[in-house]
Amino acid sequence: MTTKLDAFDGDEFPDLIAEDVLDAPAELVPPPASIADKVPITILTGLLGSGKTTLLNYILTENHGKKIAVILNEFGDTQDMEKSLSVAEGGQKAEEWMELGNGCLCCSVKDTGVRAIEALMEKRGKFDYILLETTGLADPQPIISMFWMDAELCSQVYLDGVITVVDGKNVARNLLARGPFEREAVRQIALADRILVNKIDLMAPAELDQLEAELRRVNAMAPMFRTERSRIDLNQILDLHAYDARDFTAVEAGLSAAASSMSVSSVTLTVDHAVTREQITLWLGALVWEYSLDGGANSSDASRGNMELWRVKGKLRVAGERNVVLLQGVTDLFELLDTKDAWSAADLASAPSRIVVIGRFLDVAKLYESLAEACRQA
Repeated sequence: MTTKLDAFDGDEFPDLIAEDVLDAPAELVPPPASIADKVPITILTGLLGSGKTTLLNYILTENHGKKIAVILNEFGDTQDMEKSLSVAEGGQKAEEWMELGNGCLCCSVKDTGVRAIEALMEKRGKFDYILLETTGLADPQPIISMFWMDAELCSQVYLDGVITVVDGKNVARNLLARGPFEREAVRQIALADRILVNKIDLMAPAELDQLEAELRRVNAMAPMFRTERSRIDLNQILDLHAYDARDFTAVEAGLSAAASSMSVSSVTLTVDHAVTREQITLWLGALVWEYSLDGGANSSDASRGNMELWRVKGKLRVAGERNVVLLQGVTDLFELLDTKDAWSAADLASAPSRIVVIGRFLDVAKLYESLAEACRQA
């Protein structure tokens, strides 16, 4: 179950679960659909010029053996490709799905793609994956939230992961020199589950190593792949299961707990003893209540005391439970996921819980202090 934590003004701590959900008769609550019955959807993001279009051209034209439905945005750098994919009906723009020679499907949309996805599901059976392109300056967070909050939509699809393509030659200008699209670039990198560092053929080895170090400071979890002309084995960016209980490889891949000097950074927190679900829920709720999470109008460089939590991911040892519990969070949404992975006898007694936080102006000491207080042993 996904929980939405709302920041608010008031004296009482908010209820995290609606009472009508708790009181509903069991026979009225439909069983959750198995993830095997759903179609995975991958969000593809990246600034204009990063190489998104090149990647999409490869997916839509090459014989890679996969059946992928691609939803193109109409305001990005794929506009020329889209002109032949849309039709007008009574002066209104309509989506037209085009079946391509390599077994893929393609359409263009003007909105976030919800209507296109709903129409696409009527063609179910002709594709195995959905790839949703965002505009070059889009923040992927609202789209991620949509797949967590729209129960009807999520009955047919599930979010598989977020892929961010970066222009290796030019992205440093936005990361280090605070270029005109600094915030958009950082948000796309911070929320990525996989990062494609593109145009490496234009970079010197030392320059590339420095860039990857800067990217790692923003997002310590996401595996990175070096690409030329956005060519990559599609198995590296599909079937990630980054938002369900099957995937935890990113957090397991040796994360650094050191804070970055940049305003956006990744921090790894640990709790040495077993925690409870209630402790983690209350800790996240307190953070949402106290701090700005979405980098809204009240957030600026002048307000460095206001942390922004963009992405949270954790592997938890929960008291009284033999299996690993995963924590997934994006801004004010979070979910505790049960897994079938049992702790070994030794780990069940001593393994720490680890939580990775990505955000802006993170106060490492305050995060550690608040987590330790919330998870204090009785």
